[in-house]
Amino acid sequence: MKVDQALVEFESVALRLKAAIGAGSDAELARILGLSATAYTCRKQRRMLPLSRIAKVCLERGISIDRILNETYTLALIGDEKIAKSGEKQEKRRE
Repeated sequence: MKVDQALVEFESVALRLKAAIGAGSDAELARILGLSATAYTCRKQRRMLPLSRIAKVCLERGISIDRILNETYTLALIGDEKIAKSGEKQEKRRE
């Protein structure tokens, strides 16, 4: 089965953003981003996030946009501790 990387990235960023702002659903995330549910669904189908709106929400809430756009944080959110720990080991090596 071939995985669509663009969809994975969209879902990963959406997951991190929802977790960071406490949104429990796509509809709630759409509202926070200032989008209608229909507009959010269209963006999801096109796999295009409104980066300017994400940046605005992050700035308003004191959230690092790097945290939202960086895939390392997704690994911790989905519970794959083995992979997440390997990422931590790499970070420690850099220090």
